[in-house]
Amino acid sequence: DARILDVFRLPTDYHNLKVLVKSRGEDCRRLLMAGGRWDLEQLLSDYRQQLRDFLPAETAQAVQQARQALAETGNGQACDLVLDGTCFRELTRLADAVGCPALTDYLRTRIDGVNLCSAVRARRLRKGPDFLRRVLLEGGSVPPAALEEAAPADLRELYAATPLREAAGLAEGICAGGGSMTALEKQCDNAVLRLA
Repeated sequence: DARILDVFRLPTDYHNLKVLVKSRGEDCRRLLMAGGRWDLEQLLSDYRQQLRDFLPAETAQAVQQARQALAETGNGQACDLVLDGTCFRELTRLADAVGCPALTDYLRTRIDGVNLCSAVRARRLRKGPDFLRRVLLEGGSVPPAALEEAAPADLRELYAATPLREAAGLAEGICAGGGSMTALEKQCDNAVLRLA
C-alpha cells in the first residue's frame, strides 16, 4: 500500500516546507531533503512563484499560516508549530486509512515523544497551560489535557503504560534544570526505533 510509504515520506515534505518558509527567499537548497512525496526542484520552483496548486488544500493553508506566524513573531518555532500540527494530522489520517495497528502504534509513539518533549521544555521555560494548549498534538496515548495540568513528577505515571516510560523517567530531573533535553529526545527516538 503506497499510503504506508507516504507515512514515512510525509515528514520529509514538511521539513522542506519549514525550510522554505523560514528561508524568506534566501537560497536554502542545501537544507532541503530528498525522499519526500514531492520533487525538490518542483517544490522549490513552485514555492518561489507562490504557486500552491501542487499542495493539498490543508497543507497550502498551513504554509500560509506558517508564513504569517513567522512574519508576526519573527520566531521560527511558531512556524514549526503550525506545520508540525498539520503534518501529524495528515499522518494520523493516513495511518487510520491504512488500518494497520503497528503503523498506528508507531505514529502514536511519535506523537507521545513530541508531546513529552514539549511538556518538559515548557516546564523548564516556566510556560503555563495556555502555551501547552497551543503546542501539544492530538493522537497520542496521553491526552493533551492531562499534560497541560501535569506536574513534572506526574509525567512518569502518565507514560507508564507506553513505550516512553523510560524517557518519562528523565522528565522530573530535566524540569528541575538538572538533566539534558538531548538525553530525553534521544530516549524518545530510541523508543520509536524499538517500536519500528
